[in-house]
Amino acid sequence: MIKTDIIIPYWERSSIEDLNKTLNSLKNELSLINKLIIVLDGENSFFKIKIEDKLIEDKILFIYLRHNLGAGTARNIGAIFSNAENLLFLDTGDMNIKNRVWNQNKVLNNNNVSVGAIKEINSFGISRVKFSSKNIVIARKLLPYINPFNNVSIGIKRKFFISIGGYGDTRVGEDWVLSGRVLKQTDKINISDKVLVLVNIEENFLQRRSGMKVYSEIKKSLEKLYKLGIINLYEFMISKSIQKIFRVYLSKYFLPLIYKFNRTNIKF
Repeated sequence: MIKTDIIIPYWERSSIEDLNKTLNSLKNELSLINKLIIVLDGENSFFKIKIEDKLIEDKILFIYLRHNLGAGTARNIGAIFSNAENLLFLDTGDMNIKNRVWNQNKVLNNNNVSVGAIKEINSFGISRVKFSSKNIVIARKLLPYINPFNNVSIGIKRKFFISIGGYGDTRVGEDWVLSGRVLKQTDKINISDKVLVLVNIEENFLQRRSGMKVYSEIKKSLEKLYKLGIINLYEFMISKSIQKIFRVYLSKYFLPLIYKFNRTNIKF
């Protein structure tokens, strides 16, 4: 059995061009991939999808969800249809860096989870790298206030992923819940500073991460972390207040600074 399945959520605002861009970035490592599990999240995403490459098309398993349930739930359902040893995740439009699958398969021989860095490129061509937390100790300290791991860089053993409940069921912060579950259940986490995924940043990147609706979903994610005993009441209350201030009341001023602060500008 080939070790790895890749799970990719696709919804009505995704584009076929972006999906093919994502799939083509995996072409050099197809021999290491069991299935490309594409979860069509909502019936409005069911329109005909044309895959450009026949070798890639042969690897694809489509999962159809009538109702749009959000990326986290889509990934969890995708995992149910996997029989591979390891799971990797990509969002439509993101691209695998060369040898990502090979590198994370190797790391997962001795770990339950592998995370790394992502390289972001905005509409002006400016590149930045966002690293995951340097180690588990720092990750656990940061967890109540920020997701310490880059979501799309995650590689994880499938049985472990299912045993901890996978992603949260919220539409924002679902990856934050996954990171909390991981940190609660295991120390076998490999954290790398290697860039594993290339992410193209849309112009409305910050707008999609601010506002009352976004805060409401993040609050639900924090509540989930609290109810699971991953963060305590004090951490929950402080983080909830911080999120509301930065994402609702002062998002225009502070959110750009926060996102800039935890990224490193690069010249290539």
